[in-house]
Formats: sequence, structure tokens, C-alpha cells
Amino acid sequence: MKKFALPFLLLFALSSIALHAQPFGKKILVEKVTSAGCPSCPNGDLVLHSYVDNDTNLIPVAIHVNNQGHVDRMFSVDGDSILADYLWAHPTLMVDRYKYSGNQYVAATSGNWGTMISDRKAQPMIGTIGGSTTYNPGDRSLQVHLDGSILWDLTWDLRVNAYIVENGVTGTGLGYDQLNGNNNTSGHPLQGLGDPIVGYVHNWVLRDMLGGPFGAPAFPNPIPTGHAYNYDFTTTLDSAIDAGQAYVILVLQRYSPDKLQREVLNVAKLGLNGAILAGVDAPEQQPLMSIWPNPADEHVHVQVGESANWTATAYDVQGRKQLQSTFTGDRTEINTSLLTPGIYLLRLDAPGKTAVTQKLSIR
Repeated sequence: MKKFALPFLLLFALSSIALHAQPFGKKILVEKVTSAGCPSCPNGDLVLHSYVDNDTNLIPVAIHVNNQGHVDRMFSVDGDSILADYLWAHPTLMVDRYKYSGNQYVAATSGNWGTMISDRKAQPMIGTIGGSTTYNPGDRSLQVHLDGSILWDLTWDLRVNAYIVENGVTGTGLGYDQLNGNNNTSGHPLQGLGDPIVGYVHNWVLRDMLGGPFGAPAFPNPIPTGHAYNYDFTTTLDSAIDAGQAYVILVLQRYSPDKLQREVLNVAKLGLNGAILAGVDAPEQQPLMSIWPNPADEHVHVQVGESANWTATAYDVQGRKQLQSTFTGDRTEINTSLLTPGIYLLRLDAPGKTAVTQKLSIR
């Protein structure tokens, strides 16, 4: 696909959709290294959900890896270029592509994710970012406009980028079905879902980077305090991408030949469907269960799409069973007063039925 900068068009097809996001606030880019062929990666998804589902300041992206040992049909050329510059494994996470003093590498395993996110939140905002999208469903042309301002005097090589990301990616066969290393782990929320999990729903999938893996130069050097910037990309959305599930992440980033001096400074998330997106809007893996209120205090109501002899189990984010109850029918009320505040996965099982899971927040 050809990508290049051009003057932003004021007139566009009447069938197109334009959207603008205000360039205020600091968001954090969390890039998860993953693969359909990685047995530990679906558990990594659960752990990352426990952070991003409860924090709209976190913008997740899944960079899929394809190699001889881990076949993945969702890999991207730009994603491969990024990971070629860093030592990584999967599932690992890069937080603003910044190396923290307590880590050996930029990408770190899940035990460090919370600390990395907290540390990054404490950093000052260096620049704002916002912009607009204009998408024409007729010819699938997409224009992305970025704008913002720099808040500090800088001599850095600053760049801008626009990621195309897609939710709800699924398929069957090698490269889409998700290996599941916890299929036989007693008490784990992924137990019994299969290995591989056929038809697994992949969210936050990186599809393209309009500025390439390390962004497009858009700034003078040095950059004075208060410098206002703007930049435009145009592209054609690939036919394999579901426009109804796709969105754009705007990126303000620092580049350096020294990979440990690079970092993402701010991000913003824009939809193609006329709605400003904040945080995670990923569809549920199995949308058969409704729970309310959520967040809950002492009780939660559960309704499922069909009647059966159900067992309801709540797991913490480490996969440990914290609560279990049974009911017959299609609805029940569960006493959650003994659960400590936090994020849980509520799973329903019944004989001969597919397990149903959903996130539950206890306050």
C-alpha cells in the first residue's frame, strides 16, 4: 500500500466520515508482542485486559509475530521491523517503547507491566496530539490529519505516525487459531477452551503504520517551546481489514539511532465510524453473558443466553479461583461480598456447553 503526506483536502466525497479529536491529555501506548502460535499469549491477553479495561489512558496495540515456530497470519512488515530492533519474547509488553531502569530490555514480561505503566504515568507530558480522520467507504480511501504542540524546548528528532489497528480479527486454521498453554491447567479461566482455541478473537491487531515503523519527520531541530505542528497521511484501507472494526492511533514519538533513546511521547485514538474512542472498545470474546452492575459491590446479577445447569467461577488475573457457585436456568444473583476490590474473570460452565467468560470489576 502506498502511503505519503499530502495537503489535507477540505472537500471530500459526501459518503465519507470526518472526525476530530482534541489534542489534550497524555495517553500511554502499550504494545504487546504476541502470536497465534504462542501458547502463553492468550493468558497474556487476560493480564493486559486487567490493566487497559480499567484505564482509558492506556492505548493497546498487539504486534503479531510470524516465524517458523510461531505461525501467525496477522503479522505486519512494520511490526517485524520494530521487533527486529529490540530483544523480545512473547508475551511481552513495551510501554511507550521506553526502557525502564529496572528492566534489562525494552520489552518485558507480565510481572513488570504494572510497574512500567505506573512509572510512565509519572513522566511529564512533552507534547499534545490530536487530529481527524476522513474515511470514504466507497473507495476505502482514508485521510489522517495530525496536529498538536510541543511544550518544551527540545533538540530531539521528533516524528509522527498513524497506526491502523483492527479489533475482532478471527479466522480458522494455522495462523488464526490460538495455541492455549492453559487448556489443561486446573482452575484456570482458559481451561477447557481447546488447544488451539478455534475461532479465537484477536483484538488490537496492528495492520499498518502510515509513517513506517519509526515515524515520519515533521519538526525543525531545535524545537522551540510552544511549536505547533500538523501533518497529513493518506492511504487506501486494505480489503482484508474490516472498516467497522478498524481505528487509527495517532503517535508522537522520538527517534534516535540509539534504540534505547527512542520513546513514544503521546498518543490519541480515533475511529473510522464517527465516534471518538477512549480506552478499549474491543468486543467480548464470548458475548453470551450479561453481568450487572459492573463494577459491583456485594452482589452481581448474571444472565446467560440459554438455560442449563451452570457453574459460575470467578478468577483473579493470576488465574486463581476466588469464588464458585452453581445455578439452574439462565440467570442468577451471586454474592461477591467476599471478593477484594479488583479485576476478575467470571466464567460459566455447563455440561456440553461452550465456556463463557467476561470481565468483572469489584470496587
